[in-house]
Amino acid sequence: MSQFVSSIAADDGDGLSLDFSLGRYASNSLVLSRHVDDRLSADEHGIVVSSDDDDPNERLLSVVWGSACVVLLSSHKEYVLDVSHVGAGELAAAWAMLARMNHDAVVTVEE
Repeated sequence: MSQFVSSIAADDGDGLSLDFSLGRYASNSLVLSRHVDDRLSADEHGIVVSSDDDDPNERLLSVVWGSACVVLLSSHKEYVLDVSHVGAGELAAAWAMLARMNHDAVVTVEE
């Protein structure tokens, strides 16, 4: 069962992040974030997944990115996101942010 995504916000203010607003009224969110600090230890590298389940150790493992559906596989679960109602510009900005977050190929990404 997929989760409806009403919008995606990309932010590079304090690290890099993608915020998927879930539900028609954006009542929940799923956030991918990555710190850009080279001084972090090896186990702190990677893309962190934050959701309502909020486990601070949840890491993103792979992404399958499509124009209507995005599938995120984390260390804890699989998220199937219906992005068919998100604008093309928003999707392009989100894809570009994901590429920046994954500059060292820590996550497997398929298009």
